[in-house]
Amino acid sequence: MRKRNYRQNQRHEVPPLRRRLGRVLWRLGIVALLASLALVGWLVYQSPLLQVREVSVTGAESLDPAVVAEVSGLKGQNIIQADTATAKSRLLALPTVKDVSISRRWPGRMLVRVEERQPWGYWQVKEQPYVIDDDGVVLDDVRPDEGAPTIFELDSERRLVAGDRVDADAVLLSRQLIDESPRALKQNVTKLEYSEHSGLTVAFDGGLRATFGDSRDLDYKLSVLYVLLEKGQGQSFPVHSVDLRFGESVSFQ
Repeated sequence: MRKRNYRQNQRHEVPPLRRRLGRVLWRLGIVALLASLALVGWLVYQSPLLQVREVSVTGAESLDPAVVAEVSGLKGQNIIQADTATAKSRLLALPTVKDVSISRRWPGRMLVRVEERQPWGYWQVKEQPYVIDDDGVVLDDVRPDEGAPTIFELDSERRLVAGDRVDADAVLLSRQLIDESPRALKQNVTKLEYSEHSGLTVAFDGGLRATFGDSRDLDYKLSVLYVLLEKGQGQSFPVHSVDLRFGESVSFQ
């Protein structure tokens, strides 16, 4: 009986060498499988199928879409690792471009959406007017609508080129005053003047000149100006000029 059990155990027992050989072969198989997958992945990654073959552009009006696509530098890149950050920086360097978004369209196309800057008005230095957008960026080869406002820079002889930036806060304040003065003051803006020392000065159609400086505390400045105008009319003492730059220290004539 004992001999029979011994023989059965001997038949089921795997020699140590065979076990070790099996483990080695199993590991080699796993390594070969991983290597094969890596090779396939590398081949797919290098495949022309993953190259950007087309760059589509939307939103370009004054810009040539072909120029936008070329400047982006995306064509020919691998679509998985396409350098969209660098492409966006290149496009934002174009004076006319305000914003850019880039997205992938599989298998081999990139979509570039461009938001162009729109002309808002003029920034005039000496006798030379420059077209600007509502952020104060100087534009070229475009014109604003007829009757667009002009901000006159008084104390400068500089020359501007497309892509330069003027005082953005002065442009913002000018926009706000043009929109809000008819309601808040019952007067319209007739002239906008800027100097580096005193900021923005505005002339109104009632003859008043007000130096706002910058856009800070605009609601307070408009309220003070409204009170002065009402008081001047009630007492037959017209106000001709007001300096609103220094908070509660308002001076007027």
